[in-house]
Amino acid sequence: GAPNVKRLGVEPIPTGYIIVEPGRAVGWISNANLIPRDKPELAAATALAAEYMGARLVITDCGSGSKEPAPCPFIKVVKSAISIPYFYAGGCRTPKQAREIIKAGADGIQIGPAFELNGYDKVQQKVSQMSKAIKQAGKEKLKHPDNGKSLFPSLRMPSIERLKRKWEIKLDRLKELKSGFRKKRKAKHS
Repeated sequence: GAPNVKRLGVEPIPTGYIIVEPGRAVGWISNANLIPRDKPELAAATALAAEYMGARLVITDCGSGSKEPAPCPFIKVVKSAISIPYFYAGGCRTPKQAREIIKAGADGIQIGPAFELNGYDKVQQKVSQMSKAIKQAGKEKLKHPDNGKSLFPSLRMPSIERLKRKWEIKLDRLKELKSGFRKKRKAKHS
């Protein structure tokens, strides 16, 4: 756990981890309150809260063994609410599903059960197919950006955007001050 991460010097990455129904084993083990699939705005608000609390990425997970991924509109709404990387997990078994998840807005996909096949050749073929589909969808996404249109407009209120810019300016100023302090300190000790 955490003590090993510290001992090994591995950089911890603050992550917002949101469990979506059916949740499967991860939902059961963590005793989570699952986000309903028909409530993408709830997942989006949770993802935004994670970002505001310092998460550097968000994962929504339907659980390994989920019969199918969350609907693409669900993924689109979550991504529209945040400015940090978004990964989707759970129920993705085919290249077509992987392509649709990336096109819907996910920046990456965690795939597990899709590779639970017998035989190295079958696994290698599946990895190749999934990788190709994800790369293709990523290229399409770059060619046709969403133009920043939010599907969760209540989170893109001008007052929130102004406040966010104000804090970004303050953070930039703090970074400048910190950098200047380090230079002075280094010069003093040289």
